[in-house]
Amino acid sequence: MILTGTLSKHQSWRAEARKQEVRLQHYCQALEDAKDLKTVTGGINHDGGDIGITPDAGIEILQQRVHDTESDLDALEDLARRNGIPPGTLRGQ
Repeated sequence: MILTGTLSKHQSWRAEARKQEVRLQHYCQALEDAKDLKTVTGGINHDGGDIGITPDAGIEILQQRVHDTESDLDALEDLARRNGIPPGTLRGQ
C-alpha cells in the first residue's frame, strides 16, 4: 500500500518536473525570439499573479519550480531507499 502511494507521488512529481522544464524551454525560446524580433508576442502566465515580471525574473521563477520539484523527487527516492524499496522501482524499472 505504501509502495503504491509512493509510486503515484513519484510519477506525479516526475510529470510536474517535465512540465516545468518544458515551460522553461518555451519561455526561453520566446525570449530569444523576441530578442531576434522573430515575434512581437510571447510571455508566460505565472498562474495569474505577479503582473510585470521581467524576463529574467520569469526564468528564475521557472528554474526554481524545476529545482523544487526535483528536490521533492530526491526526497521521495531517499525515503524509498530508507524503506528498502529497490532503486528504479519508483521509475517503473
